[in-house]
Amino acid sequence: MKFLLTVLVLALTYSNSSFAQTALFSPIEWSAKLLQKKAKGTVQLTAKLQPGWHVFSQFQSSKGPTATHIQFVPSPAYQLVGKTIEPASITYYEKLFKADVKYFENEVTFHQNLQWAKKPVPIKVKIEYMVCSAKECLPPDEIELDIEPKA
Repeated sequence: MKFLLTVLVLALTYSNSSFAQTALFSPIEWSAKLLQKKAKGTVQLTAKLQPGWHVFSQFQSSKGPTATHIQFVPSPAYQLVGKTIEPASITYYEKLFKADVKYFENEVTFHQNLQWAKKPVPIKVKIEYMVCSAKECLPPDEIELDIEPKA
């Protein structure tokens, strides 16, 4: 009985530490930059991925994995001009979802144009995303970025 209890405790300890390591692991790094030209600006949001990992397009079928969702926190100081632009994605048919899946590997930069109503102020952006490799997918995650205008 004591042996079984010891094995159970070790198994629980191992599974918890394995879960903790997975929860801390992130194969993606986000960065943001603001390009300014007087009353206009462009926000660049860049995702750098570790080899073998990919992040999904904003324009994903609802049948597929979680699409990247970019949300700018509203402010009276600026107005978004158009939609957030992304480069051409890699597309393949995924039998599991019975739908086309669109994704990016290595690095991807999203662009959002804006018009300043007042002087430039810090911008907050929330990004919800999901990353996968050929072997696994991590649960959807969210990051918030603060973008400071240049003085």
